[in-house]
Amino acid sequence: MESAVHAAVPLRVGKKMRKRRELDALVGVGSRGGRLLSASSDEGEPWGRRTSRRRRSRPFFRLAAALALCVCVVSAATVLWLFVDVRRQIVSLRIDMDRVVNIKN
Repeated sequence: MESAVHAAVPLRVGKKMRKRRELDALVGVGSRGGRLLSASSDEGEPWGRRTSRRRRSRPFFRLAAALALCVCVVSAATVLWLFVDVRRQIVSLRIDMDRVVNIKN
């Protein structure tokens, strides 16, 4: 759906309210879309305020996404390092066990 195309069609108030009720019934009052429709005014573009609110909240989501990415990378590197360290310890213990077995024989 393109929001850049806007046609100014004069509507009567009654017809506009009927369309609004139909949209509310289709979307559902309790859903996210219902909140957006109820927050908009009948004058002007109903999506005008939502766009500006979205732009203000983007840095928070970008920061949260970057933080989540950093946490994932650090945790993956830590798990990999621990895996390699455990493998080294197992190899070292096997060498020590072989040395002890060879001394007893």
